[in-house]
Order: sequence, then structure tokens, then C-alpha cells
Amino acid sequence: DVDGGGSCLVVVWRPSLQWTEVEEGIRYKLFNVSVSSSRTRSEKDKVTLTANRQTRIQACPISENL
Repeated sequence: DVDGGGSCLVVVWRPSLQWTEVEEGIRYKLFNVSVSSSRTRSEKDKVTLTANRQTRIQACPISENL
């Protein structure tokens, strides 16, 4: 839920140079990621995104309506 202030954890193994400029609090579009969610009741809203070699990232303005 983008407008609800949700967040997620992104796991990047052996990051390429494009990941060195990623900053907390900035909105990004991620392409080609694997998605998994927690199955426990206490973490029912937890989502993990795992990047791979084909993953691409693009910064986008906060005002852009996704």
C-alpha cells in the first residue's frame, strides 16, 4: 500500500553500482524482483523483495501517483 506508508525489506546479494546510490526515504520503482511474504500472524504484513542480476531500479518522485 503505497499511500498507507508501507515499507519493505530489499535484500541485495553482491550489489552492482546502481545500488550504491540508493537512499532510505526515497521512492523507487523496482523491476524483476522476487517477492515473498511472512506466514506468521505477528508479521502478516511483512514483505521481502529479493534482487537478482536482472533487477533494475529507478528513482521516482514522491508526487508521482503509482
